[in-house]
Order: sequence, then structure tokens, then C-alpha cells
Amino acid sequence: MKLFFVILFFFLLLLPSIQNATGLVSIKPVEESRRKAEMPNPAVKNFLSDRGNMGRQLLSWYDDRYGFRDLLIKLKTQIDYSVFSKSDRIHIGQDGWLYYRNVLDNQKPQVERQPTAAIQDYYEKLRSLSRYLRERGITMVVLRMPLKDVIYPEFLPATVPCYPEQRNADLLSKLLNSSEDIIGIDVTAKLKALKPSLQIFHKTDFHWTDPAGFHIARDLVNLLYRLEGNQGTLWNHELRIVRMQLSGGQAREMPLLKSPEEVSIFNEKTWEDTTIYQKGTPPLREILRSKTEVRGPLLPITVIKGNSFFDALLRSGFPNYFSELYICDSNDFTDVIRNLPKGCKYLIVQELAGISEHPTQVKWKD
Repeated sequence: MKLFFVILFFFLLLLPSIQNATGLVSIKPVEESRRKAEMPNPAVKNFLSDRGNMGRQLLSWYDDRYGFRDLLIKLKTQIDYSVFSKSDRIHIGQDGWLYYRNVLDNQKPQVERQPTAAIQDYYEKLRSLSRYLRERGITMVVLRMPLKDVIYPEFLPATVPCYPEQRNADLLSKLLNSSEDIIGIDVTAKLKALKPSLQIFHKTDFHWTDPAGFHIARDLVNLLYRLEGNQGTLWNHELRIVRMQLSGGQAREMPLLKSPEEVSIFNEKTWEDTTIYQKGTPPLREILRSKTEVRGPLLPITVIKGNSFFDALLRSGFPNYFSELYICDSNDFTDVIRNLPKGCKYLIVQELAGISEHPTQVKWKD
């Protein structure tokens, strides 16, 4: 029996090396948003001149590649998730609702720690920018997208140390909603009104559902249509919902043996795409132009300064209603304004409410 345990002990010690050498077990790698450590230069002169640093580099290289590393990471994470409802990156809420730790523990509290004067200054800069653009025949429309915790706070877990009040975020919303200089849609109010009849966010993903984006896309198109001096509405296709299996980005953020899944809602395509995609030049990274055979009223040239939340609008048939639609990949207002295409009539500024309200993010010059 003693001999058996001695042999078993040494076999377990050698097993990672056997796995490295033979690939005995096929293991799906852990998704990591970093580059693994590289093998140090094995030249003798490097070893002799800096043995300590060479050793650290070699150890880092091995730590990223030893046999069964990915399996052990997933096994440990799976135990934390399944047994203790714990994750280093995700707050695990009730009924399978997931929330990013960094957003709730760091980003939103950072905004709330800003003095009221800083939020007021941010708003004044937006007002100034809106007036500046309007003098040049361009109307700025602001969309502030709420995050999941605002629409579904009832599922937040006890692991959220101290959920920040929405003092600054609410203040900016009130300023924008009451402003005569800034045009926008109160997205938070709209989504809260839809919540009893529609799933607004995915449980396992950071983003809202496409049907929620469909409602905002329709309201935005009809708002721009009225700003053009028209009566009634321009949006002419309906929303039909389909249900599909999803394991979202927040679920995949945890390196588990099996990522949690949900049955979520998506748009059934009830429209025919009438635009032609063209790759643009940064910061206007994408251009969607209406096909020449399209008949009927179209909205004028419009630029979108947004993020991945706007993709739900794009997937809802939103581009069909524009003669030309440009999508930016820059967070710098100066960069965007300097590169607005000739004939641009509208600039849509979409942000995430509660994260980006900081005056240094409004940078622009004449």
C-alpha cells in the first residue's frame, strides 16, 4: 500500500509534464484578455548577466502553460460558482442574473464620487456643443442607455458591497430631460415602462435585448422624422419576437466547465435590408448607404457616436430609414466633429448612463 501511494504521488507530479508533452487530454483553452508570457531568450549571455530575471521570465512562461492549467482553473471557478455562488469577475444575482463586478464596484462609484459641480460642468459642455453644432446646421440627439442594475435592481446579490445611489446619474438625466438646448429620448423611463411586458436585458450578458433596442430605434427614427418637419411616423415594420438559447459575455467571463445559459428574446426579421455596407476611414469606421432603387422618404445624413449598445438598434432595421448612416469608433468629440461628412444633419450621441459622466470626456474645439 505504501509503495502504491508513493508511485501515485510521483505519477501525479509527472502528470502535468506528460500532458504538456503528449496532449493526452483535449482541453478547451481559457479565454483570456491578455497575452501569455513569452519564452525568454535562452542565450547563455542573457542567463549569465541576469539570472534572476531570466528565472522569473521562465517561471511566468511555465505558469501560463503547465499541463492541465486550463482544466484546473475551470474546475476551481466552477466550484466557486456552483457551490458558493462566487466569482472574482461577476456578481451572481438571483435567478441567474449576472452583473459585472468592475462596473458596480469601481466604475459607477467613481462617477458618484464626482462633485455635483463636475456633473453640472459636463452638462454645460454638452449644451455648448449642441449650440455650436446647431449653428452649423447639425442637430445633436443624446441617448443615455441605462445599465442592467438600473432596470433590474431586484436581482442584485448581497455580494454588491454598497450599491451606489444614482445621485449624479439622476442629476444629469434631469438636466438633459429639462434642457431646451439638448434633444434626446428618456431611454430609462421608456424601458422601465416596457419592463412589465418585455425582457429588457439578457440575464447572462451585459447588453440589453434586441427587442428593447427595437423600441428605442423606432422612437428615434420617428423623432428625427418629426424634426424634419413631418407629421406622423416613418417607421413601418413590426416587432416579432423569437426565443433562442444564449450564453452571454458575462457568462463566458467566468472560465467554467460549462457556461450558464438562458432562453432569451431576439428580433425576428420582418424587414428587408435596403442599405449597402461600406468600410469607412476612422473615426467613421462604417458607412451604410441606401440602395439607389429605394423609394419613399429617407432621413438625411446622420452620424452615430456610440458603443456596442447601439448594435441592438442597428439589428432592428434602423439603417433602412437613412440615406447615409455613419458609425464612429472614437470617444473624442473633437475627432468626431472634425470628421463629420459633408451634408451631415444629425449627430446621435449614445452613452452608458452612470459610467461616462465625467467632464474630461467632453473634448472639442472650434
